[in-house]
Amino acid sequence: MQSNVLIFLLITQLTQNILWAQVRITPLNLRKDNWLSYSFPLVQSSNKQAASKINSYLQFNILDNENVLTDTNTIFEKSRYINTNDSNSQAGYSAISYMVSLNSTTILSLKFEMESTGAYSENYPMYYSFDSHTGDLLMARDLFTENGIAEIKKLLIKDRKASIAKWIKEMEHEYNINDDSVWINETFSECNAKTDENNFLIKTGSIIFCKAYCFPHVSRPYDTDLDIKMSYKAITHYLSEKGKKLLFQNK
Repeated sequence: MQSNVLIFLLITQLTQNILWAQVRITPLNLRKDNWLSYSFPLVQSSNKQAASKINSYLQFNILDNENVLTDTNTIFEKSRYINTNDSNSQAGYSAISYMVSLNSTTILSLKFEMESTGAYSENYPMYYSFDSHTGDLLMARDLFTENGIAEIKKLLIKDRKASIAKWIKEMEHEYNINDDSVWINETFSECNAKTDENNFLIKTGSIIFCKAYCFPHVSRPYDTDLDIKMSYKAITHYLSEKGKKLLFQNK
C-alpha cells in the first residue's frame, strides 16, 4: 500500500515538473553566404498548444509564414532578401538573429536583431514576450493595472524627455545642427508623445521599455537610445495580480 502511494506521489511530482518546465528553444539556421545569415527560434514545450501558438505568431508576424515551418531551406523563403537579375529578386531580411532575454516557467521573452534590405539596408530590433502557459503575446494590460499603465506612460515620457534634452545639448556642442534644430526638437517631441508601452523586453529583475527610431533612415545620426529600464521593485505597485504572478511566480 505504501509503495503504491509512493509511486503515485512520484508520478504526480513528475507531471507537475513537466507542466511547469521552461520551454525549450531550437535554433533554425540558414547561411547563404558571408552576408546573408538567418537564425530563428523554434519553441518546444510539454504544453504543445502554447508552443504552437508562440511559433505560429512569430513565423506569421516576422516571416509571413501561414504555417509553422521547420525546414531551414524553406522557412525564410517568403521573407528573406534575394538578389538576382531575374524575376526571383525580392527585398526582405538580409539577416536575422535572436537572443533569449528570459525563459522562466511563466514568461518567454525574445529580442530579434533584424536587417532588411531593399534600396538600402536597415538594422533594427524587435521584441516579443509570451505567457509560457498560454502562448499568448504579453501586452502592457497583461502586466499592469489601468492606473499603473497611465503612471508608466508618464514615467516613460519624463525619462525620455530628459534623455532627449541631454542628447540635443551634446549634438549642439559636437555638431552643427542649427539648420535642423527646430525640426529635430519637433520630431523628438512628436516621437516622445508615443510611449510605446507595449514594446518591451522582460529580463530577470527588470523590464526594458523599448523605443523605436524617431528619425527616418537618412537622418538616423540624430537618433539616440530612448529605451527605459525599470526594475521589478520600482514597478511592483503598478502591477496587476496577473502581472505579479507572471513576474514573481517561478513555478
